[in-house]
Amino acid sequence: PMDNGVQADFDGDGVGDACDPCPLDANTTTCTTYDPNDRDGDGIPNADDNCPNTPNHDQLDSDGDHIGDACDLCPHTPNVGSACPVTIYDVKQGTAPAGSTVALINKLVTARTARGYYLQEKSGDVGYNGTDWSGVFVYDSANTFKAGDRVTITSAVITNWYSQIELTTPVATVVTSANEAAPAPVVVTPAEVATGGAKAAALESVLVQVANVTVTSITPALGSGDTAPNNEFVVEGSLRVNDYLYLVDPFPGVGTNYATLTGVLDFRNNDSKLELRGPGDVAAGTAALIGFGPALSYVGVGAASNPTYPAPLTVQLSNAVATDTFVAITSADETKLTVVGGGVTITAGQTSAPVLVNGLAQAASVQLTATLAAVTKNANVRVLDFTELPVLADLSPGAATAAPGATVTFTVTLDIPAPAGGTIVTLGLTPANAGILPPTVTVPAHQLAATFDYVDANLVASASVTATLDTVTKTATITIAAATGGLVINEIDYDQVGTDTAEFIELYNAGGAAISLVGVKVFLVNGSGNVVYTPTGWTGPIDLTSLGSIAAGQYLVVGAATVTATLPPEVLSLTVSVPSGGFFQNGSPDGLALVDTVAGTVLDALSYEGAITAVTLPSVTGAVSLVEGTLLPATVADSNTVQGSLCRLPNGVDTNDAAADWKLCATLTPGAANIQ
Repeated sequence: PMDNGVQADFDGDGVGDACDPCPLDANTTTCTTYDPNDRDGDGIPNADDNCPNTPNHDQLDSDGDHIGDACDLCPHTPNVGSACPVTIYDVKQGTAPAGSTVALINKLVTARTARGYYLQEKSGDVGYNGTDWSGVFVYDSANTFKAGDRVTITSAVITNWYSQIELTTPVATVVTSANEAAPAPVVVTPAEVATGGAKAAALESVLVQVANVTVTSITPALGSGDTAPNNEFVVEGSLRVNDYLYLVDPFPGVGTNYATLTGVLDFRNNDSKLELRGPGDVAAGTAALIGFGPALSYVGVGAASNPTYPAPLTVQLSNAVATDTFVAITSADETKLTVVGGGVTITAGQTSAPVLVNGLAQAASVQLTATLAAVTKNANVRVLDFTELPVLADLSPGAATAAPGATVTFTVTLDIPAPAGGTIVTLGLTPANAGILPPTVTVPAHQLAATFDYVDANLVASASVTATLDTVTKTATITIAAATGGLVINEIDYDQVGTDTAEFIELYNAGGAAISLVGVKVFLVNGSGNVVYTPTGWTGPIDLTSLGSIAAGQYLVVGAATVTATLPPEVLSLTVSVPSGGFFQNGSPDGLALVDTVAGTVLDALSYEGAITAVTLPSVTGAVSLVEGTLLPATVADSNTVQGSLCRLPNGVDTNDAAADWKLCATLTPGAANIQ
């Protein structure tokens, strides 16, 4: 035996090279002589052999790419490297499946981003077969190509990136860099290429164009390629126009019309979007009158001026105009108010202009009408005489609830703007020691309103604030929602959308120390007959004894397993069985009481969807009312059509007045602070 550790057998005759007399020739002792100028021994010199390492006497080359069929990965398609050339159609339609490595020959770049580029088959190209499925995105953050380049990709992997078929890890070179014209865009309707549209899939990554479209909404931008908020808009037909390649300048508003929008159709963040490439892809449409306002402004009798409160009186067009455009404005009463020049001229490139008016005589309201083409818009102007003084119109909010020591901001509003020098409004507080309040507040000149702050002194349960101007006084009330402390019912979800399988009660320790739960029970009360009830499968009320105690500021949730299983570990919980239809009665009325059965006292109670005022509770002497203070309004009720719960707002605050303490919350927060 000879050393043949690697077991090499070049000629495959079962005799290892180490002991084979003719290792290059199978089953013979007559060895051929190796010719270094003809490695494969097929009689064709290496320099002339189209497969120098594979014998092929016939030198067959079916695709004419100078690589013989015997060693050609793609014998029927000319190839330039290790991948078989395909068309973009093959990539997008799945003929070449995701995950395979392919080559693309002489394709046109239609747009470039910092993260890649778009390629498209063009009419006249070899293999061109129409616009459907003719575009593809190539992810290549290192590329330096530009629109108009012809590119050959010798190797790239087909990837399904969140439903967008694209090419990744490309090896590519520029074939020509002649700034070649892009293919003509496919003219479509917005609905055809919007998300889910009939042509959206086939034209993804293809240049398309929509005509005579108007902006219907502005949408917050999505995607890592976006550069600023609110830079995506929607045109009728629900087509989104994105800023991935170009941010439209000026950015449009609702009502802006475009003669055409052209760009690459992209699929991004689960939406089909039109990606404009630059200013040349945006053709302005017809400018329309879309705004004239504000609805009410003010001007004094005298020289021509532009009313400036609450905002300058302005006309607004949908588009920047190409040439100076005149908007006619007429007055309903020219004896009291006229428009300087009979209207305004919006200069080329602009979308709006302020309106100058002449106040001639005092008038409560004069209607102005702006007209452009067939569109009219109205606004009203009040003409003020120099002798006319403002009247106090409002103090808001009229009622406020605040925590002890909190700050409440109020606003005084006049019926007309304050004159030069401003208007001073006198303020008052009852009782005087309730908190800190400035003696006056000044509405600045030409303004309608001013704000001021009340700071609670934590000395009273309620207070009133007055604002006085001349003979008019407005009053607002403040209720200080001081928490009583202790264990309270904090949130309850007794009715869910559909089947009631996720009901819960949340308790909260609003005090400053831990509270024992020994003997503390929750009794459910049926308002029909005012009796304590026990749900099917239960043996009695909800007994919290097993939980030991509840820490200050801690939550305790009693509910179905679907609720308690998701609670944070710091939340106490008790899982209860849920009979068919849920364990709570659903109101009209019903209620519950939190009772210390050892002391025989009611810790907290709630009556919902009506009043339960006399119920006998075990271990408690006498009839008990479940209504604390004022009954809950009928609107504060859980529902089987809309998600929600009854909750204390502010969280944990119990003023012993149900109508003030409880709200309907749209957000469920078992085990956490309540929010509206």
